[in-house]
Amino acid sequence: MKITIALLAFLPLAAAPVAVAAPAAVATIEAPALRARFNAAVDALRVKAEARNATRADYQRVIDEYKAAAAGYEVPAPMVFTGDRLLARIGDLEVMAQSKMYELLELDILKDAAIDAELEYILTRIKTGVAASRQPSRTDWDAVMATLTARAEAAKSWNPEIDAIIGRLRAEIDALMMKSKAGPLVEKDLGTAVDIVKEVRLSNVVARLEKRGLEKVAIDSDFKDVSDAAKRVPLPTAESAELVKKVDAKLEELKAAVKAGTITREQFASLREMLMIRARAAASPK
Repeated sequence: MKITIALLAFLPLAAAPVAVAAPAAVATIEAPALRARFNAAVDALRVKAEARNATRADYQRVIDEYKAAAAGYEVPAPMVFTGDRLLARIGDLEVMAQSKMYELLELDILKDAAIDAELEYILTRIKTGVAASRQPSRTDWDAVMATLTARAEAAKSWNPEIDAIIGRLRAEIDALMMKSKAGPLVEKDLGTAVDIVKEVRLSNVVARLEKRGLEKVAIDSDFKDVSDAAKRVPLPTAESAELVKKVDAKLEELKAAVKAGTITREQFASLREMLMIRARAAASPK
């Protein structure tokens, strides 16, 4: 049985990222710092939501905890996009709540999305550190590996591609760790790993949309997640614009089919092929 709750009215939640300056040298940060704080806030919200006594402050605490944890990574905000959509997803739930109820499952999806955000923050943090002549520490690499393990474990039941992608990312991280022992890394060395992280997120949001679409429970946020991830595929500007245009058109087609109850697995297969082949090619070692 699906449990649903009615949200109390609360103030609009800002989806804009927090600007954080990145110093030349910063202390290491252990995983899963971002998820631990964010998930605790989501769990506290769930308890009150199930009891139907959640307040505006409870929802805002989820936003505040995410922003506070994200600021701890000391990464320039414009370089991290996954968190933007996670915060926007909470805002999307607010809009939904104005006219209807939403399922508690949506809170679980917030927690799952936080894994992708944390992975992106950690890799971006390492990359910006290298650019500032700060070499990754063992703690940095351990944080990456811990988050990779969490990502593979959380998605294995609904994303058949995740193990293969995480395997490629682990191999790339292993190669970087070996290379760092031989001499200092440069920013370009991190490029492939960062691109594969984008592929991880893209694969997850596509697989999640397919699962929820076939179950006829997909919401606008699921489609928005895919559209946003498509914009992050590292392609030249003209090619990126063309891809996003095709993806958005396909998403509208899928959304109509979900609404009409005529959606099929084959329709999602064409979306997956359109996106993942391009993303995989873009993330190949340069």
